[in-house]
Amino acid sequence: MKPPGPKTQELLKRTGDPIDPYPPIWGIPTVNAEGPWIEDVDGNIYLDFVSGKCVVNLGHRHPEIVAALKAQIDQVILGATENRFILSEKLTQITPGSFNKTVFFGSSGSDSIDGALKLARWTTKRPNILCVAGAYHGQTYGALSVSSTWSWMVRGFYPSAGIFRMPEARLDLQSKPAVECLNGFLCF
Repeated sequence: MKPPGPKTQELLKRTGDPIDPYPPIWGIPTVNAEGPWIEDVDGNIYLDFVSGKCVVNLGHRHPEIVAALKAQIDQVILGATENRFILSEKLTQITPGSFNKTVFFGSSGSDSIDGALKLARWTTKRPNILCVAGAYHGQTYGALSVSSTWSWMVRGFYPSAGIFRMPEARLDLQSKPAVECLNGFLCF
């Protein structure tokens, strides 16, 4: 069946999501996913080229990950688990450098972006952030402040002060950067 099928069209209509362009940016209404494959509500099969929006890089429902999740849920669902402390210790051991290290665990990629913005400003003592226009970093306020993939996502939210966008460009990574760079954000 040619996408979008009738069940997909009905779902999108009921939720007010646009049918054109298809697929919608929020994703395809999915009923099943395994490995690199996803199936929509109409039975169409797609190859997931973006790994579930970069969340399932080892594939949807990877057996080892599912087993680890089930084992963790059987013990503790939320909180500072023993495994969290073991992982923190391991990450600080394998991170290069002989300085005190801290591990930040967030619940989303947006949390990581917010943390990186705070870290960049705190470390450099500079108030401004230069980001690339057209990028997407997430939906928290800080992440939206440096995002501009879709204008409707950021319209009316007014980015955090000190955010400046530069046009997308191909950077020569071999040459020495003209300004300090930390976690993908340029601070000046």
